[in-house]
Amino acid sequence: MKNKPFYIAILIVSLFLGIFIYFKQSKSPNQAGADLQTSNYRVVPLEASLLVKPHSITKGPAQAKVTLVEFLDPECESCAATYPFVKDLMKEFENDVKIVVRYMTYHQNSKYVANILEGARSENKYWETLSLLFSTQNEWANHHMPKPELIPEILKPLKLNMSKIISDAKAGQYDQQITEDFEDGKKAGVRGTPTFFVNGQMVDDISYESLRNAIRSQLNN
Repeated sequence: MKNKPFYIAILIVSLFLGIFIYFKQSKSPNQAGADLQTSNYRVVPLEASLLVKPHSITKGPAQAKVTLVEFLDPECESCAATYPFVKDLMKEFENDVKIVVRYMTYHQNSKYVANILEGARSENKYWETLSLLFSTQNEWANHHMPKPELIPEILKPLKLNMSKIISDAKAGQYDQQITEDFEDGKKAGVRGTPTFFVNGQMVDDISYESLRNAIRSQLNN
């Protein structure tokens, strides 16, 4: 029979296809749920030492079950847009989540502004400064005509020692740790801002619900 090898090949392909379909359809509901829950994560969590450094700014319980790491750029519009729901998440999970901020300074004045943030941190007003800079970002960070010189006036209500903070920022007082953040971010696979990690797992979807579900999933483990 001239076509015998051809028919045998067809039979083998059909057999393997049938086995594949059988096992795919027979997956248990629990397995399917697990796949759904992890679809937005890295398969293997990153080492904590890559995501959190001794110099990192943190907020929340030191021994929190969940660590939320955000790589942000103070001049990034998306970072400003997501910050309100990051604050909402921290309020909702204030007893269970610790947030860690790392810098990815992509924009023209980002490293300078990160230095200002660290200067405010030295006066224990980091979070107030970050919140105010994000809420006024359209005033000082217009990408076509940035005006970082407006920042001292914008931050006046916080009663910071702005002359020292600005002097230190211009001298790059905190450049070393800001650069270390950037290098760690690259090693962690960060390609843009904001990028979030929940217990070492990158969350691809940065919506409020996705982050909330990622946190809940870790709390339930």
